[in-house]
Amino acid sequence: MVIDPKDKKNGGGGDALNPYSTGGTICCYSIPAEWHPGLQVIVKYNLYPDPTWHEQLVDIPPYPEGIAGEIWLAMHEDGRAEAVVSHFDPTRPEWPGRVKGRPVQSVEYALRVKRDKLANKKSMLESMEKGLKDGSERTQEQIDRLQSSIKYMKEQIRQMEEGRP
Repeated sequence: MVIDPKDKKNGGGGDALNPYSTGGTICCYSIPAEWHPGLQVIVKYNLYPDPTWHEQLVDIPPYPEGIAGEIWLAMHEDGRAEAVVSHFDPTRPEWPGRVKGRPVQSVEYALRVKRDKLANKKSMLESMEKGLKDGSERTQEQIDRLQSSIKYMKEQIRQMEEGRP
């Protein structure tokens, strides 16, 4: 979500983003036709699975060739948000953003994400197994679905631990 710090009514949102993810167009934010020094936006976001909302005041660099375009947001591995107004996308040499082209995640970051996903899946599996044994009254269909979900989750965990995507 982006908000004009000088006009809180000028704001808009788009797809949820995490580092190295992509999204669509940001709706409803009015971009000034001309860039000027001190142009900034407030980037408001949360990073899944943490529900905490964060805000960063972000400078917008000069528009390439002085021409306004779409506003792009990037969430970098170091936690900094970046906002860029450009009619060029990140793969073009004229792109004014901090990272040229599509960013490539570090090995450390990829391992941290994998470790977090694996821990989340193991926690979900533990909850499902406890739920199956908690003595709650369930129909046979509910029991079958829960057992099927447990089997599926175990297979996902096995594949992740073997290094498969």
